[in-house]
Amino acid sequence: MPLRKAFCTYVCVTFLCVLLLSVLTIWLCISVQNYLLPVSDEVVLTIWESFDDDRTNKYAFNIKMGESPKELPFLIGVGGVKKTVQDAEYAVTAIERNCSSLSPKRRLLYQTCGIVMIAGPIGLSFGGILLCGILFYKRKLKRPIEILTDAAERISMQDLDFKILPESGDELGKLCGSFEQMRRALRENYQKLWATVEERKRLQASVAHDLRNPIAIIEGHAEYLQINLAKGTLGVEKMSAIIGNILQAAKRLESYTESMRTLGRSEEHEVRRKEVSFEELYKDLTADLSIITAGRGISLVCQNDIGEEQVNLDADVLYRILENLIGNAVRFAKREIRLSFSSSAKGLEVRVEDDGNGFPKEVLNSQNGYFVPKGGDREHSGLGLAICRILCEKHGGSLRLSNGREDGAIVRFSLEY
Repeated sequence: MPLRKAFCTYVCVTFLCVLLLSVLTIWLCISVQNYLLPVSDEVVLTIWESFDDDRTNKYAFNIKMGESPKELPFLIGVGGVKKTVQDAEYAVTAIERNCSSLSPKRRLLYQTCGIVMIAGPIGLSFGGILLCGILFYKRKLKRPIEILTDAAERISMQDLDFKILPESGDELGKLCGSFEQMRRALRENYQKLWATVEERKRLQASVAHDLRNPIAIIEGHAEYLQINLAKGTLGVEKMSAIIGNILQAAKRLESYTESMRTLGRSEEHEVRRKEVSFEELYKDLTADLSIITAGRGISLVCQNDIGEEQVNLDADVLYRILENLIGNAVRFAKREIRLSFSSSAKGLEVRVEDDGNGFPKEVLNSQNGYFVPKGGDREHSGLGLAICRILCEKHGGSLRLSNGREDGAIVRFSLEY
């Protein structure tokens, strides 16, 4: 029941109870007073007689209401001779009750009943308002406020491992539900942040490990040159080979640095969705990507299952992901790369498959983090897949790696419309 309706119900019930109790109190007080000082049915009849000789007589009698009148004695003159009355006036006066005739205890009780008839309804009104407020607070407000207060305190202490269970369907219950949604969102954000921190740690450890190799190579060749130049035992060919190795190590360091910059820009990239015709976007994409594969003698087979549907996405993000994935695929593909687009409830679904030897186990095991190869490719740092995954997550999607049944690597990713 909504709080407004519940509050009105409490107020109406309180009003009816106060009204009933007030009427009952007044009735009881009147009954006690009537018992202490019963109502008299007698009245005082006062008559003034005027005679021709200017005489006036006054008579007063107690008469009961509703009884048959008897012959009044003032109508009969002395000696049985009827009097001639020129004019007569009369007045009927009710006999007022007077508590002064009561005993002190009964008089006090009588006066107390009079006070209660006035103060009782007023006291019942204030008491009813207070009781209504207390009951409404205890039954409708107290428990939700305690739940929300406890939740706020635990959230402030960064404790998010609990649940907020609404105990009613009113506005405060909905507020508790909103708090629960906020708690879940905060928990998910903290988990993502913690996962990002852990991934950063793994990335730093991997990069630091790989940077040791080119640095060790440069240091080793530098020490070798320093020792042998002093002895004068180095030939031109040997020196040229050493310098070539140093240059290659330096290029590898430069490649790592550039990859880290690209990774940082990807994490800071702001997704800007825009309504576009997928048919036109598909034509532009396949035209550009075919140039990349054609330069390596690899054929690109594309399939569009979306058609001319209007999609709401960031085309730049899609370009960057596909450029990275196709760029990686041409290094390992033997003859062709297959690229397909489809639509699902989550958004755009893309599949990139090559006919190479597939992903190594190290890549499949670290596909949810950053992967830096421990070996021989000096032109690539191995962070391309991590960059693609970050861009997919920025666009509300995900990236998954797998190998085909026979040969070849498969990359599936999604972007939310």
